[in-house]
Amino acid sequence: GLVDKAVTECENAIKLDDGICLAHHKLALHFKQVLDRNAALRHCRDAIRCAGPDRFVQEVEECKEIVRVLEVQ
Repeated sequence: GLVDKAVTECENAIKLDDGICLAHHKLALHFKQVLDRNAALRHCRDAIRCAGPDRFVQEVEECKEIVRVLEVQ
């Protein structure tokens, strides 16, 4: 369906350029929703890393919270 297509598009974008922070963010949200803890953590950490301190502030904060929650599980 559409979700699978969106996941594939994000994954393909990252293969071409690992610095596409929003693709990492979207994948993190997806994997959190489908309860794939390791993939959600990986993509959140990648989003935080590639965004740096000044870009995508809201998305980075969201990922930091996801990491905090999932790391204690």
